[in-house]
Amino acid sequence: MIENERQYAVTRKQLAMLADSLAKMQERPDLSLPDVIRQGDLNGIRFLMEDLEAEIAEYEKLRSGQVSSLRLPSLFEDLPSALTRARIARGWTQRDLANTLGTTEQQVQKDEQGGYAKASLARLRRVANVLGMRLSGEATLTTRESAAPPPAAVGAGQR
Repeated sequence: MIENERQYAVTRKQLAMLADSLAKMQERPDLSLPDVIRQGDLNGIRFLMEDLEAEIAEYEKLRSGQVSSLRLPSLFEDLPSALTRARIARGWTQRDLANTLGTTEQQVQKDEQGGYAKASLARLRRVANVLGMRLSGEATLTTRESAAPPPAAVGAGQR
């Protein structure tokens, strides 16, 4: 996922380099390689290009304000990237978010790169609030049969 303008520029440059490599390989194929290897190389480059194009398209869509909601199939797994996407969709840089939170840009960079793994629930809530996110949903409980029993207390059942 592209998180900032620097990463966006790097990704666009990588895409251009891959496109150039693909064009050169198609113009002057290495005939010393078996055809299956050449096709595998070409397909690998195309696959990488598709991934980069999708990341660029998502970032541009977020940055332009075309996104008004973000799916969170799993709150704990998807919330970190949703916070980053919400920041981008709001048109804020990492510095803008840091200033609003009263922290440093480096802290926001660490949080986003680390997937907010070290952030408290209170911090996650605060970030979501300043970004104007409203979270809603449901918690799905496992059935009693599939849930693990609680650990036995030390000395339980002993008299």
